[in-house]
Amino acid sequence: MECQKRICCDMRVLGYADWKDCLMQTIKLSQPWARICGGAEVPLLTYLHKEAEVNGTSFERCIVNTFLSRGYVLEELEVEFTNPEQVKWGRSIWQKDYPYPDKMDEDDDPRCSPQLYYAKFRTEHSGEQTFCLYSTQMFMSGGILIHKTVVFHKVVFPPPR
Repeated sequence: MECQKRICCDMRVLGYADWKDCLMQTIKLSQPWARICGGAEVPLLTYLHKEAEVNGTSFERCIVNTFLSRGYVLEELEVEFTNPEQVKWGRSIWQKDYPYPDKMDEDDDPRCSPQLYYAKFRTEHSGEQTFCLYSTQMFMSGGILIHKTVVFHKVVFPPPR
């Protein structure tokens, strides 16, 4: 989270002047989220800010998780990693058009995309590398969660389907 605060993330949804326009709705919350967010009905962006704060993660991660959980598909992704094994890679660009498998194994979570599970990156210092973008927490939750060690530089989504 601290690393993300030092990086300005270029977040875009193609066809929109401001990506926030895609998340302008109000949502209804039950307790304890209603208390944490200051009401039973709050703007989605307010909720996402509080979710990031409570979970000790970046607001950008919450935004990406929300878009992916709503069926948006990544177009571009440029990141860094904070975990010791991948930090040495430097800036890493996701290879959307890599020849990924067509589908996941039958035993795998149906929310998983091969493009994100077996994500290939062109890295600044370590050539081509593979990293599963999904958080292990995701497999116990209802939505899509990106790994906490991802620091976002650029995230582009095409318009919603």
